Amino acid sequence: MAKKFQMVCGLWVNPDFSQVLAGRAQPPRVNHSDVDFAALHAAICELFPYGPPVHIQLPNDTIDQVAVHVRASGKHSASMRCEDFGAALLSCAKKDNDEIVDVRASWAPLHELPDRAFAPPPVILPFVVTAEDFEDAMVWHASTRPRIGLPAFDIMDEMSNPGKEREENGTLPVEFRAALQRIFGTPYDPMTVLDRMAIDKAPR
Repeated sequence: MAKKFQMVCGLWVNPDFSQVLAGRAQPPRVNHSDVDFAALHAAICELFPYGPPVHIQLPNDTIDQVAVHVRASGKHSASMRCEDFGAALLSCAKKDNDEIVDVRASWAPLHELPDRAFAPPPVILPFVVTAEDFEDAMVWHASTRPRIGLPAFDIMDEMSNPGKEREENGTLPVEFRAALQRIFGTPYDPMTVLDRMAIDKAPR
């Protein structure tokens, strides 16, 4: 029986701080002990319904803007893509098949703001995708593009132009942004990117 293939995707989301910047609202904070991660799991599954069957798992935490900004500023040696968070999540998911994976202990040393009861809303929503094999995982990942407003993956174009730069900045559907606002208590802009944060070794 073939071993299942796993990867960690990171959905970049952009909180709308226009009211905060205008002085009409306080900077939002999230108590991650109270986040409805089951609702977030359902929203992500609904966002990406196409492709081969996969098992999606979410961590019981998110990555906030402070962690990303500190890394982007060069004050932290790790990448702003937060691959270390992804690798830790992948390791936890290999020991836990539940839809919501407990990452609190493994992520605690990685956060710039360790108090998860009073953290900014997320800018990266990591999740694990488990597929039957490498090919199914890649097909599933390609199937996500139209759901965030990107052109469908074209295998012939990829083979003909392997080094070609392709658009990666997508747009979140209105219903998903509404779900994020319900879950995290703050509005979100449409812009998004779906990144890969960690991945099993591809077969030869």
